[in-house]
Amino acid sequence: MAMKKMQPAEITLGFNLAAATASSPMYIDLAQCLSAVNRRLYHQGKCYYISRVTYINSGGGTLGLATLPDNWITANAHVKAKALFDQMNKNVLQDNPSIRGKWADFKVFFDTAHYTGGFTSAGPTLNILPVDAASNAVSAGEWYMSTFVSPQHDVDPATGVELAADEYKGHMLGDDSGSPGAYGSVGIIKGYAETRARVQIAPDVPAGMQTNWMTELTDLGGQDPELANVLEDANDNPPYDRDDYVGGDTNFNGGVFQSTLVTNATIVQDKDLGFKVPLGLIKVVHNSQSVGGLIIHLAPGNYKGVMATEVKQ
Repeated sequence: MAMKKMQPAEITLGFNLAAATASSPMYIDLAQCLSAVNRRLYHQGKCYYISRVTYINSGGGTLGLATLPDNWITANAHVKAKALFDQMNKNVLQDNPSIRGKWADFKVFFDTAHYTGGFTSAGPTLNILPVDAASNAVSAGEWYMSTFVSPQHDVDPATGVELAADEYKGHMLGDDSGSPGAYGSVGIIKGYAETRARVQIAPDVPAGMQTNWMTELTDLGGQDPELANVLEDANDNPPYDRDDYVGGDTNFNGGVFQSTLVTNATIVQDKDLGFKVPLGLIKVVHNSQSVGGLIIHLAPGNYKGVMATEVKQ
């Protein structure tokens, strides 16, 4: 069986990093960048693979690169959010299939900071785009983040006119931005956690088990009742937070550091091995007072020239 021919694609992406602080992150959307430089749509909803990263800064600085958690929680939350988004659109598209955009895709923000930074049709304003060897940024096309529209059943009591539907975006990590009826962006992992039953604590041992006659009947003067008391309370809770999911509103929602690169006046370049990037979203923390450079080398593969797999469990 002949192997699938690999499509040619530009897989090396260079970025200019403006002077920033740890409190002012920037973001890279690999799907947006690849779409712009290769002139075809790359879907955000994939896990992209980076083979190597290089950081250059003659003035010295520290660069941190973080991704979404690469676990079943991220995958399942994204799959459910996309399924609900598709279901939401289905009724309209069934009757009006021609209005669906040719380059339609389900796109979300990394976290609340990514959302609150602002966005236009060309994408979130905190997204940085690849530059060429002359430091010219690639021209971005439309990269509009997906919009949820909640059904509206209420009317204005004064006029009797139906109120406008609630429209909002989605981000993977952190709490909701806004409140019900006035969301700006909703936490997708948080929403996923709040629609799932919690793990049951087991076993639910009756209070009198240690002194019950059935327990004491075989006690030959040893430590059976005392040991039963120890066993009853040991490891009956899960080894993770039972209530708060990783990536939700209160637990481990700042992104997972994949690489930290450091330069100084003597060592102006630092390199690191690559990593997996769920949804192709990277949070960039550039703690420097001078402009630096970042080069990302994506792994070649069979998804339009790059290595990328579906985000699903």
